[in-house]
Amino acid sequence: MKKTLLVIMTAIICLAAQAQFGVKGGLNIANWGGSDADEEGKKALLGPYFGVFYNIKASDMFSVQPELVYSMQGVKYEISGFKVKVPTSYLNLTPLLRYNNPSGFFIGVGPQIGFLLSAKVKEDGEDDVDIKDEMKGVDFAAALAVGYELKEGFGFYARYNHGLSKIPDADDSKVFNRVFQVGVRYAFKMEKAK
Repeated sequence: MKKTLLVIMTAIICLAAQAQFGVKGGLNIANWGGSDADEEGKKALLGPYFGVFYNIKASDMFSVQPELVYSMQGVKYEISGFKVKVPTSYLNLTPLLRYNNPSGFFIGVGPQIGFLLSAKVKEDGEDDVDIKDEMKGVDFAAALAVGYELKEGFGFYARYNHGLSKIPDADDSKVFNRVFQVGVRYAFKMEKAK
């Protein structure tokens, strides 16, 4: 038992020594999809996202990267000059499995779980209406990310989050989140112990 604990602790320490902590942020191009999403006048809603990541090297080519990100999502509609926005905000947790090319290019895939923080309807000239109670509190998605990291710690990337779970609380309404992201990232250099 003691030997097993020693091996586990050694593995954790080795992984932590090869990990990179960083910050990321950028622009969401968010929309709703699904057979019950109203298509008339539907347009993408632009919003920010920002968060942190911790890239843990598993080998020379692969790593696991848990991320925790605040994400403004939703949709907007414009019909005959009438504008309605439905911004929603989530706290998204994503453990990405990454392939890392020595050139700096990377690609990552993984599941995402999002926790709904707020949801509103905003109409021109009207008070905002809170609709959080009409939305599911948890959203599941699949994430695909590609990017390029510079040696100085900065990087650029794009990502697509494809919602897998229905977002309205009504069980029969098939509406899902669809979010495309572009952004920048910075990984802090971890000093090796002497």
